[in-house]
Amino acid sequence: MGGDGDDVIIGRDGRDFLMGGGERDLIFGSAGQDVLEGGPGNDTLAGGSETDVLRGGAGDDTMFGGSGMDVCNGQEGDDDFAASDCEARPNVP
Repeated sequence: MGGDGDDVIIGRDGRDFLMGGGERDLIFGSAGQDVLEGGPGNDTLAGGSETDVLRGGAGDDTMFGGSGMDVCNGQEGDDDFAASDCEARPNVP
């Protein structure tokens, strides 16, 4: 879990729940079905090699699905979905 500042969070093999903090966070999934949550800042989320769920949170976020069939929820803000394997769901809580 991220703190109040800018964070870099990297998942490990297996199923991870990775959550950013209050600023600009870089969150990377790994092998395993991961859940990545950006939080209130302008975050970058990148899924790993399996099916992942990416939630941007408040802020202007960028999401890269990775090699699995991923679900990306933009939530609040102006979000970018940068992978063709990311099933984009903007503004879904």
